[in-house]
Amino acid sequence: MLARLSRFAAYSPAERSLLVEAGALLLVVRLLLRPTPFTRLRAGLDRLARRSRRGLPRSVEQVAWGIGMAQPFVPRASCLTQALAADVLLRRSGHDALLHLGVRHAADGAVRAHAWLESGGRIVVGGPGHERYEPLTSIASTA
Repeated sequence: MLARLSRFAAYSPAERSLLVEAGALLLVVRLLLRPTPFTRLRAGLDRLARRSRRGLPRSVEQVAWGIGMAQPFVPRASCLTQALAADVLLRRSGHDALLHLGVRHAADGAVRAHAWLESGGRIVVGGPGHERYEPLTSIASTA
């Protein structure tokens, strides 16, 4: 635990702020994703993204880093959880995003789902293996 705190303290104030914000968003989305209808959750996240643009604008790469670093600290933060949290962070920094939802048939016959988020033609989260999924829908978000 002390080693983690020491690593956290070594980050710049902007990086620490991003990690705290990313972790908080991941936790909120994770807790609300299952019991809340998706359209209601998206509406709430839209309001949250528009309400506050605090701090310095962040690049797409910084947002991807923040989500990737915070994700291990939020149990069961799925690809959809990560994509929705990253979407909020991107829009707070003035970036548009495109949420993709896809499915594939696994070898055992089960249907698997995956979500990935794209911004500026680059995949921000959920990229590894996304090409194995057949896109069902894409949802655009504007800053």
